[in-house]
Amino acid sequence: MLRWSEGERGGGYNIRGLQNRLAIGQYDTLASPPLGDVVMTDLPEVMPLLQMNIDGNKALWTEQRGRAIAKVLKWGPMVGDLDIPSILLVADCVYYDQSAEPLIETICALTDEDTDVIISQEDREQEKLQKLWQYFLSLLCQKFDVTWVPVELQHPHFSSPDIILLRARKKLHPM
Repeated sequence: MLRWSEGERGGGYNIRGLQNRLAIGQYDTLASPPLGDVVMTDLPEVMPLLQMNIDGNKALWTEQRGRAIAKVLKWGPMVGDLDIPSILLVADCVYYDQSAEPLIETICALTDEDTDVIISQEDREQEKLQKLWQYFLSLLCQKFDVTWVPVELQHPHFSSPDIILLRARKKLHPM
């Protein structure tokens, strides 16, 4: 996700980013260095693993003049002390029925018209998850202008045909 975004935005400058509930692993490791300041969020029970990942990659982030911190984020309209980022990454977050509306509320609360929202989601085969994804997209499109990023425009080493990549910007006059 970030490799594509870095090319789109030109890279090379400090961007305040927020990573929203990503799996612990490769995304976290790749996120901070090219962006500068990154806030990685998840539920309270995941914080020890997230902090371990940050600590384990501190030398890399320092070398790249980046910084990463972990914060708890429960989805909904109240996002606490989190600032509005330049880029909001949402990775594989649509996975159960009750997640769509709180996730949209969170994305709305954490963005303004200048925030790039980059969403990746595995294209799941189960009918129930496909319907949930369509519902999430319908809610997202009410509040955001959404662009699908074709695989051809994504970095060849960091893309997959079964991963959907979207770019969204908050509408000035949402429905």
